Amino acid sequence: MMAVAAVFLPLAGAALAALLSRRASPALAGITTTCLTALALAASLGVLAGLGDDPTRVSLATWIAVDGLQLDWALRADPLSALMLVVVNAISALVHLYAIGYMAEDPHRPRFFAFLSLFTFSMLLLVSADNFLQLFCGWEGVGLSSYLLIGFWYERSTANAAAIKAFLMNRIGDVGLVLALAAIALTFESLTFDAVFGGAADAGSATLLGLPALEVIGVLLLIGAMGKSAQIGLHTWLADAMEGPTPVSALLHAATMVTAGVFLVARCAPLYEGAPVAMGLVAVVGAATALFAATIALAQTDIKRVVAWSTCSQLGYMFLAAGVAVPAAALFHLFTHAFFKALLFLGAGAVIHALAHEQDLRRMGGLARRMPLTCTAMVVGSLALSGLPPFAGFWSKDVILESAFAAHGPVALTGFWMGLAAAFLTGLYSWRLVFLVFAGEARAPARVLSAVHEPGWSMRFPVLVLAAAACVAGWWAHDLADAGTPFWRGLFATAHHGDVPVWVPIAPAVAGAGGLLVAWLVYVARPELRARAAARTAAVGAFLAAGWRFDALYDGLVVRAVRRVGSFLAAAIDQGLIDRRGPEGVGRAALAGAVRVQFLQTGQLHHYALVVVVGAVLFAAWNLLVGGLS
Repeated sequence: MMAVAAVFLPLAGAALAALLSRRASPALAGITTTCLTALALAASLGVLAGLGDDPTRVSLATWIAVDGLQLDWALRADPLSALMLVVVNAISALVHLYAIGYMAEDPHRPRFFAFLSLFTFSMLLLVSADNFLQLFCGWEGVGLSSYLLIGFWYERSTANAAAIKAFLMNRIGDVGLVLALAAIALTFESLTFDAVFGGAADAGSATLLGLPALEVIGVLLLIGAMGKSAQIGLHTWLADAMEGPTPVSALLHAATMVTAGVFLVARCAPLYEGAPVAMGLVAVVGAATALFAATIALAQTDIKRVVAWSTCSQLGYMFLAAGVAVPAAALFHLFTHAFFKALLFLGAGAVIHALAHEQDLRRMGGLARRMPLTCTAMVVGSLALSGLPPFAGFWSKDVILESAFAAHGPVALTGFWMGLAAAFLTGLYSWRLVFLVFAGEARAPARVLSAVHEPGWSMRFPVLVLAAAACVAGWWAHDLADAGTPFWRGLFATAHHGDVPVWVPIAPAVAGAGGLLVAWLVYVARPELRARAAARTAAVGAFLAAGWRFDALYDGLVVRAVRRVGSFLAAAIDQGLIDRRGPEGVGRAALAGAVRVQFLQTGQLHHYALVVVVGAVLFAAWNLLVGGLS
């Protein structure tokens, strides 16, 4: 029952917010959904505490039973799903509470909280699934919910465009996932996790279309994961998704949607063990994304877009970990990242809220004195993101890069150095944000600065909780992995490799500290260096600010081509065939014929009588003629 409550209470909250709150105070929607999500968190902790050595299933109903394929609608409780239930419900409960204050002036609060709880439920359904088809239902629910939330302010054309873009880019990845499910069903004749993973060791010789089946499945699963987790190539929707309200950004980036791809790859680790090529491709994609997104974050001027691109980069680290056969390290970083990324987004939301919805870093500055609590929270989040000890990101990022170095293969070592470069850039762009927002002179208008204040307690409390978690989550999980139960050792496996040089474990922290020092030098100590460098690298800055011009590339290669094909089809099919020769053409011909014979309708009674008489004579003559011939 704990698992059922942990998954379905947010769905009940979504239904109540949608059905009941329109007849009551709009604030009731936020209170109801927040309380139900908090209860779901308590149930998730109960699931976690009650875990045994073997996975448990809660079967709710027989779902599909066709030709030997039987799938139950069942909830799975194992270390991976239990961890994700806690993370998703914890972040969601805090985001719901924060949104009560953040969305206080929005007249559409019931709709917002209904969508937010539906988003939470969809992710919970995904992570608690016991088979691939049930996982796919949650996967598509997450995609639908993200569309509704990104485009929540539908009066804005940019929000509508961002929602459609996210939906379409994720559909591209979903094609890979659908094909992967078909390949799994063909190879294993089942879609349940136990049957598929149990048969993975014996499927090494199986083929699909003449190729190794596990390699095909691994690549197709990666394509699906790339779409949801915004890996390079299918990443372009992520920054535009910032058009949604800030609580949406926090939930989407910290615990739902983007972590779904990491979860999928980690869940399918038994399949990737038999697919070394696909696993290597996961590492390549992850390392490239980590470095690529970090360079883009350097040039962003929107506070939320900086944090969004940092999410993309950190997801790359998680893929790198899974690609070097250490999915536990990916989960460790997913766990720590959830807290400090939610903290950074909610802190950014407090700044935006205080500055009358201003998001441009160039119009901020000097807020440390006016918002000391928010400043402290953002500093803690940035320390964790930069991977500096003893904050959460230090422990998990160190495990990933140490594992990549220890793997020794060319792909893993290249990933290590790319990850190390990304760690330096992470320190640089995260502290660039902090210094531009809180240090120096205030650049906002005086009328805005006069009203700047810390947010209310509904927004302040979640930030304080997340700041505390960003401080302690890393070493807490690390210590449990060293001395705790097999459950914790399995999820948060540490990389104690005897053949790793002594400098490797400290390199990520040194790189992050180096980025911090450079940011301090350029944005605080010697700001003239920034202006000089910006003038010399204007073209590079514009290239990075435009996201390496991937949108322009896709527009030139795909969007314009599709529009040209659409225009041709519209002219040839719609106008040429349907309009001229199809139903519309028939209608026009009938109208033209009617115009030609309308002279017969004279309106004179004697004309009509004459026609009747002539017709009767002709009819009689015809009958006589036919009768005589017969």
